[in-house]
Amino acid sequence: MKIINKESNVLKDEFYMEAMFPEAFDGKNMDASLNYVEIAGKTTVPVEGYSIHEHDELSYIVEGELEVEIDGQIQAVKKGDFTFIPKGEAHQSTNISKDKCKIVSLLI
Repeated sequence: MKIINKESNVLKDEFYMEAMFPEAFDGKNMDASLNYVEIAGKTTVPVEGYSIHEHDELSYIVEGELEVEIDGQIQAVKKGDFTFIPKGEAHQSTNISKDKCKIVSLLI
């Protein structure tokens, strides 16, 4: 078993993302990544424009609250919410709290 603890991670930038256990997808003919993400308080990601992935994005909000804009619609998500954003869908996330938001996401 391999354990990675992110509880003590100190957010140094407005946005932090790290692939977790990338070796788990090696040799499985899968283009996927499991990621740990932190977004600083009162921060929008990306700062300009929108994120567009070539993968479906499934996320779990571990801590914090976000407003996610997709196609001009804004949806609020908070701790305990699971989200699904289909591949190719342009989106932008804003941390509406002063505290950092922690997310675990699977791009597949």
